[in-house]
Amino acid sequence: MTNRRLGVRQRLDREVRDALMQAGSPESRLQLLESNDDLDAIADILAETDRFQFLHPTRHADMVREIRWTTEEAQRTCDGLSLETLELSAADLAAMRILASRPAMDILHREASDKGSGNSLARPLPRPRRWDC
Repeated sequence: MTNRRLGVRQRLDREVRDALMQAGSPESRLQLLESNDDLDAIADILAETDRFQFLHPTRHADMVREIRWTTEEAQRTCDGLSLETLELSAADLAAMRILASRPAMDILHREASDKGSGNSLARPLPRPRRWDC
């Protein structure tokens, strides 16, 4: 079981880093991002990807279908994004329910278009957890 809690940045131990680098196949290549600048840049890319998913009608519908609102639903379906793993506050959970609404997203999209931004949706969402099914 995993969570999506934001942790403190710390470098991988050399042994872990070396093991990860050796774990690939000859056809693959692993690139570890270790500098703060690189990590900040990839965080910005992920945030923009999340924003796009919320604002684009088709991606939004796909994403909402993947949400598992309760532990029971996540365990029954053995797929999707279990909200439990996000460890959301009550306020963030309420916001997530609003963000799941297509009409609400249409309003936010219009507001973002009018102002030339959509940065209110820039906080990236954690990635889904896999259930042991």
